[in-house]
Amino acid sequence: MLNEEQLFPYRVAAARLLENVTGGTYGMPETAPIARAMTEQRDGGKSKDSFSSCGELPMWLYERLGVRLDWLNRQALRPYRWGMNIQLLSARPIGANPLARKAKPGERYECGDTLIIWKALNPKNPEAYTRDAHARVVLSHPTGSMATVAEYGQPGGHVAVVNMTWGGPGRFIQSVLKFEDVLNAAYEAGKLEPIEEWEEWLKRVGLAHDTEPSPPPEAA
Repeated sequence: MLNEEQLFPYRVAAARLLENVTGGTYGMPETAPIARAMTEQRDGGKSKDSFSSCGELPMWLYERLGVRLDWLNRQALRPYRWGMNIQLLSARPIGANPLARKAKPGERYECGDTLIIWKALNPKNPEAYTRDAHARVVLSHPTGSMATVAEYGQPGGHVAVVNMTWGGPGRFIQSVLKFEDVLNAAYEAGKLEPIEEWEEWLKRVGLAHDTEPSPPPEAA
């Protein structure tokens, strides 16, 4: 099991990866090359109207951190499962991820935690799954009422400060996938590879800028 000291570099890497791939508070358009690479070119074309990239972000993040658990939905690792990201990241009743659990009102989250929010179908069945489920990845949660999160969706990615709610008429936090649970499960299963840092990923997907200085001009 990884202790907090061992988890620390993963949290640092997660924060940097999330800030960069979302464009921070400036945002990242869904048509940007970085966004297209993050979704493995899925967000566009015929799939544009039915595809949402919110669940792609945590999947992409865990892949960059070296996680290779079987539920990770990335085409680079195994055949992609269309329309399954939210279910693969969530606890019951809408998913079956063995590491995810039901959210606890008032709890505090940490960098890398994945939150799934959705609107209650009706007051008598507050956990019923509706089509408005959305994934967010926490960057920081210093207080109970507000948190900074990274998220994707239409029309792209960004970092935002959001209200933390565990009930109400709108969408609220219903399922939690804790960062340390994901990393520890991968570590104990022998499915944790080295971190792929931001610059390494950019280079691998062909988006790294040439930072080599130009050669001096030849003498006349």
